[in-house]
Amino acid sequence: MAGGGRSHFTELKTDPGAPGLECLLAEVNKLERVRRLELPADLFADVSEKLVDAWRARASKEYPANLERMKPPRRLTLLATLCHVRQTEITDSLVDLFIQLVLKINTRAELKVEKELGGGAEEGPR
Repeated sequence: MAGGGRSHFTELKTDPGAPGLECLLAEVNKLERVRRLELPADLFADVSEKLVDAWRARASKEYPANLERMKPPRRLTLLATLCHVRQTEITDSLVDLFIQLVLKINTRAELKVEKELGGGAEEGPR
């Protein structure tokens, strides 16, 4: 189980939350877990994108108990598809989160500088 009582499978399927350091670190953790599987980059190279999308959608909708009851070839195909696609999606979301955080930091810094410069101008000459 992951923090908060959610399984890694459930957590893998979630989208990132609001931009923030905690969210960024959670996404990094998800990506590290998926990368530890060491799925080949070309795992689904010979499979149509439409079929990969269908497998990913099916895996996302399944409950862990339903997956456990499936025969290994089907279960492993669905899980591998989900992990393979989510690896790309998580990487993309990390880039977006990082950009949003940098913009947020930049905006705060600009406001602080403007406040300090504005505060100094109000004092006037002595």
